[in-house]
Amino acid sequence: MRKPGAEEENQMVEIELTQNEANVLREILQTHLSELTFEIAFTHDRKFTELLRKKRDFMIDFLERLEGEPAPGKQSSESEFFAKS
Repeated sequence: MRKPGAEEENQMVEIELTQNEANVLREILQTHLSELTFEIAFTHDRKFTELLRKKRDFMIDFLERLEGEPAPGKQSSESEFFAKS
């Protein structure tokens, strides 16, 4: 399997969602975010905790973008998260 280059990793993908689909996606992300926060609190492996925190930050950023409220001055953690996964 070919590993994507930097250009491919940074390409924007657009997706259109109905309001209902956006609501369901938001609910799924919020539920998983809550579970992830709990898991972070009880994980003792430092590297795994760091990975979970990056995933959490990505999800928070994604939820903000989904709600149309981009986080000003905050770089997307998407490329950082997926680059190290």
